[in-house]
Amino acid sequence: MKQSELQFFAPTPRQRELQILMEIDRDPQVSQKELALRVGLAPSMVNNYMKQLCDEEKVQKCGPNHKRITYHLTEEGKRMKEDLLARYLTEGLRLYQTLSEDLKRRLRNIQQEGISSVVLLGAEEACDAIRKAAGEVGLEVLGTEEAAADACKGKMTIGGGSHAPRHRPQAVLVTDTDTEESRSRVLETFKQQGLPIYHV
Repeated sequence: MKQSELQFFAPTPRQRELQILMEIDRDPQVSQKELALRVGLAPSMVNNYMKQLCDEEKVQKCGPNHKRITYHLTEEGKRMKEDLLARYLTEGLRLYQTLSEDLKRRLRNIQQEGISSVVLLGAEEACDAIRKAAGEVGLEVLGTEEAAADACKGKMTIGGGSHAPRHRPQAVLVTDTDTEESRSRVLETFKQQGLPIYHV
């Protein structure tokens, strides 16, 4: 996911520092203009970060002139990058665990309404997370996208062939707000069949 798509988790100054350090480590010949594009900042902001990192001796600027400058992480810069990366990953894992527990709670609430099998509609990444959480709470996922269309017709596609399902889905889980508009025809078919639609 591009950071420009984030609505709830805007990058912090610490995360920006980490991004800049990682990009320099990957590509010492990166220009500040290109660096700005890669990390999603204005060139003037990148210039401010670079000045600070150079002043703190985390980054070393090399080259005979402005057109042939390369940047290199110092030993202190490498330690800073590793420290920031470790903290970033730790926070990300904590956040994932919190979100996973919230998702499982939502799925259990759906189960309490008598739902035991569902189809998923939405972005692949979100469907993967929901499929994993559903498995942990014992909610059966019959499929996503194509399986949903087959389920509308009373069949499921298994291993390339069409077979009558052991049972039909009892509900549809929509994983993101964009899904409702882009798949309105499929959702309408499910609604006509009386299947409840849940947004998770």
